[in-house]
Amino acid sequence: EGRVSGCYGQTRYTYDGADSVNIRDLKDRFVESWEDCKDCAPEYMQELTGDEFFQCFNPEDIVDDAEAWDNDDFRRGKPSNHKVFGAGNAILAGDGLLNTAYSVLFDECFKGNEYVSAAKYICDCAGIHGMIAGQSADLLHEKDAEADEETLKFIYENKTSKLLMAAVVVPSILNGGKYYSELKELGKKLGYLFQLTDDILDVTGNFEKLGKSLGKDEEEGKLTGIKVYGLDNCKLRVDIIGDDCIKIIDGIEGDASFLYGFVSFIKTRLG
Repeated sequence: EGRVSGCYGQTRYTYDGADSVNIRDLKDRFVESWEDCKDCAPEYMQELTGDEFFQCFNPEDIVDDAEAWDNDDFRRGKPSNHKVFGAGNAILAGDGLLNTAYSVLFDECFKGNEYVSAAKYICDCAGIHGMIAGQSADLLHEKDAEADEETLKFIYENKTSKLLMAAVVVPSILNGGKYYSELKELGKKLGYLFQLTDDILDVTGNFEKLGKSLGKDEEEGKLTGIKVYGLDNCKLRVDIIGDDCIKIIDGIEGDASFLYGFVSFIKTRLG
């Protein structure tokens, strides 16, 4: 148990201060669910706050900073996990978070077939046909002078959009497929929107606000929206895709205030 607690202490280090990037509203819905069901979790996990458990589904912050990937020394304004605990422990922390997430999904599968379908969708979005495929392509096309817009779209859709698709499509799967196509398209566009703003901020942002190193994309030879479209066209695309997201949400009945707010949050990252 002491060793397990040490692992959680290490992962907490990376995610402490997450509020500095203004994602409180994004986490609140998930946090409330965790607080309602945490008594059913293993004893060593019950001490986690909802904020910390939320991050079990997002180990990429730790791995993405590693020397073999973005080689970033900072995350949320402090030294990256691998800089503090070492590369080996950082990889293990990411593995631990990801396996914890799958353990939670398996527990949910006992509730019925629709939960099995939802869990599989999440796994597919995160796996070799989703986020991992996008990350692999991102590495493959570093310093690739022949990489084009289609390659960039593949990276955007898989590296970023697939995880957001999982987040917005799962409620549809659990509710008989209502708005399935619309939510899938929304997740795809949200991913494009987020990644475009991320590419822009790597050029125009500041360390104090973002809490991470800037100019890394150009330094590493990454294929980005800036490289394909140029800075001004990237900003134009942010407005267009943001409007597309709003139009999709307009067609969804019920309380969609969270979705509207999420689109606004992504766009206002640019200041």
